[in-house]
Amino acid sequence: MKNEKKRESNFELLRIISMIMIIAHHMILHSNLIYYNDYGIKKIIVSFVLYGGKIGVILFILISGYYMVDSKFKINKLLKLWLEIFFYSVGIEVFFIVIMKKEISINNIINAFIPISNNSYWFMTSYFATYLISPFINKIIKSNNQDKNKKLITIWFVILSLPMILIKKGFYNETLFFCWIYSVGAYIKTYDIKIFKNKKNFWYIILFNNIFLMVIVILMGYLSSKNTIALKGITHFSSINSIPMLINAFAIFERFKEIKLRYNKIILSLASNSLAVYLIHDNYNFQNLLWNNIIDFKKLYENQFWILLLCIVGLPVIIYLICYIIEEIRKYIFDKFNINIPNKISIKINKIINFE
Repeated sequence: MKNEKKRESNFELLRIISMIMIIAHHMILHSNLIYYNDYGIKKIIVSFVLYGGKIGVILFILISGYYMVDSKFKINKLLKLWLEIFFYSVGIEVFFIVIMKKEISINNIINAFIPISNNSYWFMTSYFATYLISPFINKIIKSNNQDKNKKLITIWFVILSLPMILIKKGFYNETLFFCWIYSVGAYIKTYDIKIFKNKKNFWYIILFNNIFLMVIVILMGYLSSKNTIALKGITHFSSINSIPMLINAFAIFERFKEIKLRYNKIILSLASNSLAVYLIHDNYNFQNLLWNNIIDFKKLYENQFWILLLCIVGLPVIIYLICYIIEEIRKYIFDKFNINIPNKISIKINKIINFE
């Protein structure tokens, strides 16, 4: 309970919303709806949902940086993260082989046992690496003054991201970009920064930013009916290092930072399983089964407008809750049989290297 009280319900609610946005993004992505030759209102909505997934990723890492900059690195937490990734990677593979009668593939089995190093979950690979690097980022943020940190973060963004944004060439790397987003969250927490200081300018910036995105969607959607190469424009503006995505993510983060919510046990419980929600729903075994068989989103897209809206909002929430329940069952089983491998290993490691 002590650790839970350190968590702010407003950010934990944002963590839940971020993961729901990511689920909705995957719903569009894995249904291949972005490749439909359509530029009506449905395509605009679908494209903005696609954008929302990347915003969700940015928000998730921002929250991590905001919280973890003041926390002490603990190896048992790293091992718990690894065990959770390993459990679902191997567990889902076994489930599909035994229950779903999936054809056995040696390569798939090997990959299931090394999900981080083989990039089975690109997000988890980069997140795990960022977690490893986080103590060094925290030390830099804490040891430097505000002006120096601001300059370092700005230079880091220019070197790693600006060339990719402007000319699609440069030194962009997902893990390094995650570390940059983490450092921004840590910087905001350390100095209680307001990115958008003027509220009037804030709303003008957000309005212009999203009008710009809407124009891009309409333009690219229109061109896609004549030339599918134009769809690359939509993909670029929905990338994680896109300036419009960063503006929207920072704006949402700042609004939630200002919200004051009382301690809410339900919100904290739902948020605590958010990574497991990702690991379950976006496992490669589930992707085609979930979005093209269990839920045929292409047919839903062709349905009435209000049904499409209802599905875009409702289905990700339902999937989140189902995955949450699965994770609760896993944690109950682990507690019941006292499966506490990370703590046992970390105690031995700490004795050897005196980490803590």
